[in-house]
Amino acid sequence: MSPAILICPSCSAENSDNYRFCLNCGTPLAPAPETAPAAAALPQPAAAPPPAAAVPPPPVYPAVPPAPPPAPEPLGYPPPPPLVRPAGAPAPVYPPPYPASPTAQAVPLPPPPAPAAYPASPGAPVAPYPAIQPQTATPPFLNIWGPFAGQGKPRRHAAWLVKDRGEQSAVILPGVLADLQSRQVPGMVVYQTMLPGRAIAATARPYLLLRRGPALVGLYAEPCGRDLYLSLASYVRTPLDPWRIGLLVLMVLAWLFMVFVFPGWLGDAGQIALATIGNSAFGAQAASPSDFFYVLCVVGIPGALNNFALLAFLVFSLYRWLTQRDALAALRIPANEFFEDDRLLMEKLAADALRQAGIDLA
Repeated sequence: MSPAILICPSCSAENSDNYRFCLNCGTPLAPAPETAPAAAALPQPAAAPPPAAAVPPPPVYPAVPPAPPPAPEPLGYPPPPPLVRPAGAPAPVYPPPYPASPTAQAVPLPPPPAPAAYPASPGAPVAPYPAIQPQTATPPFLNIWGPFAGQGKPRRHAAWLVKDRGEQSAVILPGVLADLQSRQVPGMVVYQTMLPGRAIAATARPYLLLRRGPALVGLYAEPCGRDLYLSLASYVRTPLDPWRIGLLVLMVLAWLFMVFVFPGWLGDAGQIALATIGNSAFGAQAASPSDFFYVLCVVGIPGALNNFALLAFLVFSLYRWLTQRDALAALRIPANEFFEDDRLLMEKLAADALRQAGIDLA
């Protein structure tokens, strides 16, 4: 009979029933109860399973406290051991915690930056900047155009109200003018002027104008109580289109032809048509009036349309002259990316100059 196998309740290791303790972990083992052999002759009724042998709980060992973390090593050199010096002996000199490089030299710190100020340009006044002098000439009594008449199509008109900066309205535009002149942007002209409004007995206002090519940007500042009101307007006046100018020349030539040449052609063709009709009435051989219809339809109708188009151009030019003082507006090319870049560049420069003055338009 082979020996029974006992399973350790603690580590599940197999042990012989002759062992009282587990060979793997040392836990006491309980012997398995002996079971009676099953009867082979008569069936026995099912009986309740025998109660399981009580397994003693595993021993509880005291918890081992974790080892304390090692103490951090002190930075630098450790302190020297105490020395016993005889009386009158000089004190020992220890090296510094971090030895200095033999080639290291003391580098002086840079001075603190100076407060931001407007860079002076040749001929520019020294801060504080004087206020813009009012225009000596009296504005026109009747002005039919706006302040930016003749500068092209409006592109942007924005305004800001800066809190508690109204006292700077008299010096902000001269300061921005000096800052922009010092930048020396190629092709840009910056100047101050007085622009009158469209009204009867119109008044004028001081503007700072930035011009580059066909683009123009106007900056205006006005005190509004304790606050500062800023206005920025931009315009683009594109150059004339040579193709449109050539088409206008052809239209004028066609109009001259219809005025001075076409009436003679039409009269000759009409006389031929009348003579043809008369000969047919008296029984003579009829002639074809094709010349009359050719002159009237092929030349007369396109010439009349040309005259109407030329008249519409003159009416539109008169309207643009009365409203924007630009009689040649119909002959200008559309604004392209180059013109828009010039406008955006000057708008960014004006905003940056205001930011240098301590006014943020964001």
